Amino acid sequence: KEKIVVEAESLVESVAWKVTTARLKVLLEEWKKAPRLDKKVDAQLWKRFSSSRNKFDKRRRTHFASLTQQQNQVKSSKEKIVSEAESLATSTDWVATARRYKSLMDEWKATGRGKKNDDAKLWNRFKAAQDTFFAAKNADLEKREVTMSANLDKRNALIIEIEKLLPITD
Repeated sequence: KEKIVVEAESLVESVAWKVTTARLKVLLEEWKKAPRLDKKVDAQLWKRFSSSRNKFDKRRRTHFASLTQQQNQVKSSKEKIVSEAESLATSTDWVATARRYKSLMDEWKATGRGKKNDDAKLWNRFKAAQDTFFAAKNADLEKREVTMSANLDKRNALIIEIEKLLPITD
């Protein structure tokens, strides 16, 4: 039982949460199978063993509570980013909105990681809004390019006619 207690005490500061939890369960089973000792000695060893398990468990719960809180903050921040991205999806102010999307992307990266599932859902919404905007922007640019190309052809034709008049003597 002394060996069990010493090992349990050595695991108190571990951050390998899953492995250590499993090992402490094994040690508890070993404790239960071990023969009883003098009541006073057995009680002292049990107190040390139990205390070690409790300290580790408290650290583990604190760690995961902190992690959950952090993930919730990340989720909240990313939800705000996604909301703004969705509100910009139909904008026709191409330059300013494209800059804002770049800024939102930088904010997204700086926010950090949240829960994998939440991050994936939020990213899909963000990407859909961004894709909607940039598809509309590219379609507008293509439409303008056709018009500009036609205007360029007309201008080139005018230049040829103007050059025929050269040199102008009067």
